[in-house]
Amino acid sequence: MGIKYALLDIACMFIAYAALGWVWETTYVSFKLGRYTNRGFLRAPIIPIYGFAATTIMLMMSLVESLLPTDPFLFLVMSVAYIAIVASVWEYTTSFVMEWAFKARWWDYSKRAFNLHGRIALGVSAFWGLGGFALWYFVNTELLGAFRAVPNVILRTIVSIFYFGILIDATFTLKELINLRAVVIKMQASIGEVIDEIGDRIEEFEENIDGWMDEIEERVALGRIIEKGKKYARFYRNYPNATTRKLPLVLNILREKIKR
Repeated sequence: MGIKYALLDIACMFIAYAALGWVWETTYVSFKLGRYTNRGFLRAPIIPIYGFAATTIMLMMSLVESLLPTDPFLFLVMSVAYIAIVASVWEYTTSFVMEWAFKARWWDYSKRAFNLHGRIALGVSAFWGLGGFALWYFVNTELLGAFRAVPNVILRTIVSIFYFGILIDATFTLKELINLRAVVIKMQASIGEVIDEIGDRIEEFEENIDGWMDEIEERVALGRIIEKGKKYARFYRNYPNATTRKLPLVLNILREKIKR
């Protein structure tokens, strides 16, 4: 068996990997888009899915470490594959639950090769596997050593303050997401009838989207809905590719209006 983790170890790992995930994701997306993009759902600089996934990886690897082959190549391959599977289960589940709960898909891998329902993709899973292996094999032991070097009373105090702050942050964020869900549902209901009328003229709709949107706004009074949506513009800025299964094209246009 591998490392034995105390509850405090697990709490510290979640903090560290959630913060590290935020640094990685924000840096990568900001570079890709050419502008600073905070990829966190919360206001705090953490991304919980990274914290949950990485911490789960460390716990699961501690269970199977003694079962891994001793051959270096097989050890690497099986470890990376196992970690990729564990992390991908987290990513798929998170995507499914968030789309079901908030009527929006916050990332979509549909255009990537070998994807599953657009929620996970082979390339991304490979990244999880390699990245997770590097963290487990090279980083985690040193990270735990650093945390354990802090006097227990001080560490517990820091961790308690952190989680109290995150609880408050998560509560307000959840309230915003619930309100945003209501806005999206109202948009769908308001626009749905007009979209049905367009029918086989969808190509014309796509070519003249701005004109159609003006007409739709006039007919269903979307202005008031959009004003409500502006309160939650940070989610659209943080996840510019967020969409819905029902009205992805329209939601993209509405997102642009909300961001203005």
